[in-house]
Amino acid sequence: MILALDLATIRCGWCVGDGSETPLAGCWIFPHVGDDLGALALDYEDRLLAAIRTYAPSLVVYESPIMVSSRDRLAVVRKLYGLGWGTELACKRLGIECREAGLRRIKKELAGYAGADKADMVFAARKLGVVLPPTKAQGLEDAADSVGGWLMGLRHANPRMADRWDSKLWSSRGALI
Repeated sequence: MILALDLATIRCGWCVGDGSETPLAGCWIFPHVGDDLGALALDYEDRLLAAIRTYAPSLVVYESPIMVSSRDRLAVVRKLYGLGWGTELACKRLGIECREAGLRRIKKELAGYAGADKADMVFAARKLGVVLPPTKAQGLEDAADSVGGWLMGLRHANPRMADRWDSKLWSSRGALI
């Protein structure tokens, strides 16, 4: 079982599955906590550990934190990097393999090219048959991004099983988009 996470301070996308059937995807929505890093850390840890207990993943893949502008406040930086650190710590304690993946690599895994936009990621996830949250506010794009991380994890853990999902993505003309 593979659990993939699109880490964020408000909408954290997740996708889970073993490749034998369409993975599940969704989004954890965190309340605004201002500079209270502890509140976010506790909420995230509770949700992460619940997902680990529920799905028993052997691999967790998470998107590397990125800063979207030079105006990112120190608290945002600390939160984003803290989510990655917390993921690594939980996995280490529980003996679960954990891999960090760059955004461009995740985009390439799902949409076929590193410059894919959010609409491309949503389209590709839906092409796989993954049910996503219905709106952006409910985590549509975040869940779609996590599907890319899941597919990347599946290619690492079980390349033969990943072939099945690649055949769903790529048409006979050889390209998704």
